[in-house]
Amino acid sequence: MASTIHPFEGGTGCPEPSDLLEITVDQDGGTAIVTARGEIDLYTAPMLSSALQEALAGSTELIVVDLSEVTFMASSGLAALLTGLDEAKRHRCELRLAGGGRAVQRPLQAAGLGGHFEHYPTATEAVRQRSRGRLSLMITARTAPSPDRR
Repeated sequence: MASTIHPFEGGTGCPEPSDLLEITVDQDGGTAIVTARGEIDLYTAPMLSSALQEALAGSTELIVVDLSEVTFMASSGLAALLTGLDEAKRHRCELRLAGGGRAVQRPLQAAGLGGHFEHYPTATEAVRQRSRGRLSLMITARTAPSPDRR
């Protein structure tokens, strides 16, 4: 008689978090791209949190979290992103989201968190906008009148 092992039943057959979610952190200069593939839930959200901490450990100015291959996002994943955003702000670092279909957009919108993050269609676009934003900031800073010139 064949036996069936049900995940999470009696502790047997329970997948490892790394079987459900794969995360990579690629750093280039002041930019880190954190790419998530799979499910982000209570079981795997600590992996996302660790990856965001790893990205902040360097002299990072921008973190892009690429969610284009995320198939499920639970509230614990949203909490990990919010904590990462708060930590990034403390380190004077930008955190942007990229990609992510319905599995990511729906929980963000349902929780009312869509406006908390800058969200871009792709990681490439999120990085590209960084340089445009810096140029705009430089132009604004140079053209703003100084208080002494009034």
